[in-house]
Amino acid sequence: LTKEEKRAWRETFDKKGSAGVNTEEIPQFVMPNRKALNFPDSGIGIGIIKRSVLVNDIINKLNDLMLEQNGANIYLRGPRATGKTFLLYLIGEKLQQEKKLVYFVRIADLLAKYDEKYFQRLEEKHKGEVIYLLVDEVHIYHRGDAWNYLLKESKRIITIGVGIFESGVLPPFKHKEEGSYLLLNSIDVEESLPFYQKLSNIQDISKVKAVLDEVLEFTGGQAYPYFHISEYLLTKHQDKCLNNTYSSFLRSPDFCQSNIYIILSNRALSLSIDAYESAFKIFRSGTTEGSAVLKKSGVWLDSKNWFISEMLVNYLFSKIEKDINCNVNLDGANAIYNVIKFGFSDLKEDDFYEPDSRTLRYEDSLVIIIGYKLAKIPNLYLSPVFQIRRPHGRSGSHPRVDLFINGRFNYYLEFLKNGSNALEHIQRFDAGGKYQTANILRNFMLIDIHCEEKEHFQPP
Repeated sequence: LTKEEKRAWRETFDKKGSAGVNTEEIPQFVMPNRKALNFPDSGIGIGIIKRSVLVNDIINKLNDLMLEQNGANIYLRGPRATGKTFLLYLIGEKLQQEKKLVYFVRIADLLAKYDEKYFQRLEEKHKGEVIYLLVDEVHIYHRGDAWNYLLKESKRIITIGVGIFESGVLPPFKHKEEGSYLLLNSIDVEESLPFYQKLSNIQDISKVKAVLDEVLEFTGGQAYPYFHISEYLLTKHQDKCLNNTYSSFLRSPDFCQSNIYIILSNRALSLSIDAYESAFKIFRSGTTEGSAVLKKSGVWLDSKNWFISEMLVNYLFSKIEKDINCNVNLDGANAIYNVIKFGFSDLKEDDFYEPDSRTLRYEDSLVIIIGYKLAKIPNLYLSPVFQIRRPHGRSGSHPRVDLFINGRFNYYLEFLKNGSNALEHIQRFDAGGKYQTANILRNFMLIDIHCEEKEHFQPP
């Protein structure tokens, strides 16, 4: 439905108090044209893959539930732009290939037009058959006779719904999958590889795979950004794909000013005011306090103890308000030193310790606080690449430097504490090192935060 159609429908519903029972039939599922530029309706792009492993997993899970419970339904809930509608279409296609009877409701509040008698008639019409009902935009319509019958009483209608993290109120689905379940993974990269090699005409398939792996890491597996950025790089910036500069390009002001980034920001990255405030609180404090709001919004993963994607963190940092009174000199030989000095200025004693304890923080928590300060400097573009370690937890294994100051500097900043593994950190930037294999530039600065765990605070 267009926005105007949705508004007109809701106005009608509000005036009548009930839309009444409609004599129109719920349509059977029809797979859209796979060659359409914006498949499906949400505009996933032209990179169409089958997501075979996930689709089969969902169908097998439903079949098992049907055997165990004499009735089955599942709700796939995740953040925007993770390809939920796309996945629903793929499930419908697979079911029809297996000669199943599939119906489709393109927006959940259309269910308000039907009561339990309608679905009883539908079951009677297809007596002896299992009926699959696909419902998109479940979060729009939570309650009603239709949901009650489909999810609690029907034994022969299997309902598969998808929706976003918008409300704590949910229809009573028997089985729910959330968050990372919907995200693309390395298996999906392998599946999309032949398509993108053909699209790009790049002969070296390893080059194409390296780009796709980087985009997967950058987007956190969100389908909409993954498809569009992959397509954008491999068709519009083949030179960067061939000379391995696509990684720094994705973290540059040039990319953030591109039309594709603006589209992605509106479609996949914008959050509620509460979510923005929670994110900035995390950046200011270097703790995960406030992550519950972000998890509810579907952009925080407990498995990573961090945001769903690096792209989202970059976007959030771009929204940090600049300090117009900041007088950091960004010109001359000492410019980068001036930036670092400002980052450490005005740090408080509590910034160096875990909350409510005298245990020194891990350096990654300190880097977040410092990065938040640096992001306030006018005319400075900062790309943060970090996550908060849980207390006494292990550091992440992904090859990423702590901060990337792009634009006029193109400098990577690598932080460590009390000289820990200094040589190993330096070797990461050497030819064949961990960072070089991740296409990270050689320009870097190693910053050692030196402090001692004593009863009284020792300044770094």
